[in-house]
Amino acid sequence: MGNNTLMGMLEVATGMINKIQYGTILIAEGNLTNTKTIDAVVVAKTALLHLGQKGQDGYVMNSDDFFNWVALTNLTTVTATRLGTERTSQASFAAIEFKGGIKSIQAGVVICDAATAYATITAVDVAKSIVLSRGEVSSNVTGINSEIFGHITLTSATRVTALRSGTAAVTYFYFNVVEFA
Repeated sequence: MGNNTLMGMLEVATGMINKIQYGTILIAEGNLTNTKTIDAVVVAKTALLHLGQKGQDGYVMNSDDFFNWVALTNLTTVTATRLGTERTSQASFAAIEFKGGIKSIQAGVVICDAATAYATITAVDVAKSIVLSRGEVSSNVTGINSEIFGHITLTSATRVTALRSGTAAVTYFYFNVVEFA
């Protein structure tokens, strides 16, 4: 590569990625989950990235019906899940399969029933690791933003921490930690 230009960084990144598959999953009214079939991937080398969600047009929706998260359930299936069943919700995702250069990919969840909570992971080198969101869901049905929204970060070699302002509801922050070799 030789320099830190955007083009040089993209050359390195594309050399590490086998393929990226994008998809959307519609969770119909009355259902908690739905799946999407993707081309086969090596699960140990694949990370999911939640790209957002969309609610049913023309309706005010409770947060437990709207917010969702995604999981790679086997080598050809991505599953989207939510806590409520009213209306429809749609998840968008990217499945990123790496060629190599990956030491580990861990999937987990931080269950946040306070302003701060954490999940313990197998130790990683923080300087060579990144946390990717797989989505978040909340038991809060009133839609108070401070109860729902927050963020996650890798705070140590063994800890992913979630932070938010509210404390009345439970919010689940789903993640992948990708450790590069």
